[in-house]
Amino acid sequence: MIDSKHVLVGFMVLSLLILDVALAWKVDSVETDNYRLQERIEVLEHENTELRKHVPDSIEKLIEAMIWVESRGDNRAYCKREEAAGCLQIRPIMLAEVNRICSMTNNGLVYEHEDRWDREMSIAMFHIWREYHHSADSLEKIARNWNGGPKGYAKRKTNRYWKKVKKQLKKLG
Repeated sequence: MIDSKHVLVGFMVLSLLILDVALAWKVDSVETDNYRLQERIEVLEHENTELRKHVPDSIEKLIEAMIWVESRGDNRAYCKREEAAGCLQIRPIMLAEVNRICSMTNNGLVYEHEDRWDREMSIAMFHIWREYHHSADSLEKIARNWNGGPKGYAKRKTNRYWKKVKKQLKKLG
């Protein structure tokens, strides 16, 4: 006579075997997906590396275009209303932000208000700000945030600024 306990135990053993097989299949499936994803990541990282080779040139052209839009290249340019000075028209709030970044990253740099009039120092401040806030962002987002602040890319008023910068970028080639 078959005992109901034996049937129940047999059923449970069979269920566990089925679950074990299903789990092994799922683990294999996940490992295969992981392998495919890892291959895809490697391809994307390679493509990204190739694309990033052109970024420094693009950033330098962006800076050149922005200098033209901001000041027509004049290191002595000044906008009294915004207290924006130099070729990149750096406002006091941007100077404070750059100094805050320098303090947080312990790079030992501190910029003064007068440094905004110096083209090389202005460009250095731009690089500090961009690398901290926009190391992987598009040229458009970088330019619009430079013009309109932390959420500048989302402000309609920065569209006009970006159009000017983009036009100048096209002229630069």
